[in-house]
Formats: sequence, C-alpha cells, structure tokens
Amino acid sequence: MVEGQKIQQICKKYSLESLGDELVEKWTDEETAKSLHDLEKYFNQKIIESVISDQLQGLVPQDHPPDQIAYLLRADGSNAERFEEVSQVEITEAKNWLEENEIDADELTSDLVSYNTVYQYLTNIRDTTASGKQRQAQTPEGRQKKVMDRLSNLQQRVQAVTKQGLESLVSAGVIPDSYDLQLEFRIECTECDRRQGLIEYIRNNGCTACKTNKQQG
Repeated sequence: MVEGQKIQQICKKYSLESLGDELVEKWTDEETAKSLHDLEKYFNQKIIESVISDQLQGLVPQDHPPDQIAYLLRADGSNAERFEEVSQVEITEAKNWLEENEIDADELTSDLVSYNTVYQYLTNIRDTTASGKQRQAQTPEGRQKKVMDRLSNLQQRVQAVTKQGLESLVSAGVIPDSYDLQLEFRIECTECDRRQGLIEYIRNNGCTACKTNKQQG
C-alpha cells in the first residue's frame, strides 16, 4: 500500500469522500492553514462523529465528545510524548462506552490515522505542499505558539476530567455540591520566586518581574 492510501480507504468506508479535499484545503490555505497534528485531530474527530451519529441517530453525547474519544483511542498503545498524561483508565472507560453503544472500539481505533499518514496522503497522494504559514511555524515564534496551544488544550482536558470526577462524587454523596472549580498551571521563577500562569510565562518570554525575561535581554 502506498503511504497515505489509508485515508482514501477510510473516507470511502465511512462515506466521507470530501474529507480528503478538506485536508488539502486546510493545509495549503495561506490564511487559515492548519498543522499536520491539527489535521490528524480533525480527520479522526470527523470519523468518530460519523460513527457515533450513525449509531445514536444523530445524537452526540456531551460526556463523550468525539474529539476526546479520538484523543484517547490514539493514545492507546502509543509512546508519543503528547499522550503521556493519558491514563489507561481513561482509555478503558472510552472503549467501554463505545462497546456499550455497540461500536467496535478496536476496529474504530485501527481506522484512526497518525499525522504522518496525513502528511503522506497530502504529499504522495494529493501532491501538495504546506502553506507558507506552516513553514513559518518552525520558527521560534511558531514553536512558542505550538507549545502554548498544547498546554492550553491539556489544561482544558484536566479541567474536564476533574469536573467529571467531582460530579461523580457529588452524585455518590461523597462530597457536597458546593465548590467552584478553578484549575490553572502555574510556574515559579527561581530568580525572584514569583509565581504566574504557565501560559502567561511562555507568552511573555519568561518572568516579567526580573532579568530572566528574554524580551528584556
């Protein structure tokens, strides 16, 4: 099989033939170009949305959003750094929910793609090249934005998992329903001992209160 053909096969399997064109457009558009990781997430989410919608007659459960299921299934068996924070318990819960709704979790997992498969499809099958915006993403500023986006997404996932866990404890009568959940990753500067939001620290190129800030150097 030529690298990238899997995407063609999966699109045909789920009657989502236009999804390939969407990947091309999102990768080459100079104004709104997406990264390969973004395209991987988008493709996998669309596959899972299609499967769940067909099985649940158009309903999309709020407790099991397609993007989260895609993330957990991709994490299963992966050693990639971006999946380090995913626990096997979360993966098992997602798979159990799929099976309870008569969706073959293993088959669905095997149908999901990696960002490299997306790249091979775009370059080998569709003969396209990345937009200038994506090439620019390899600059220090591009890397800074990429890390900030990843941390922001991680913070949102931690918030969602924590909220779900607390709600289950409230339902079980373990804790009262009288709390205000606020989570934020924070970092402490070892030069001045100031604590600040992690994403703010990265956005400001370091600590704004002392000499470690790169913009002041």
